[in-house]
Amino acid sequence: METKGPQTAELISSLSKVMVKQYLVSHFAFYESGVREGIIADQIDFLKKSFLLNS
Repeated sequence: METKGPQTAELISSLSKVMVKQYLVSHFAFYESGVREGIIADQIDFLKKSFLLNS
């Protein structure tokens, strides 16, 4: 399910531990070079921090 605006904010506020990162691109812009690499780098960083992995 995809949520937008107020519904998303309400769901996020109900969680005890959450990290939110907003990307100001459209859904399909993720596939563009440069955008995709930045998002993947953020995901890797999140996983390292979340699971205490050393790089």
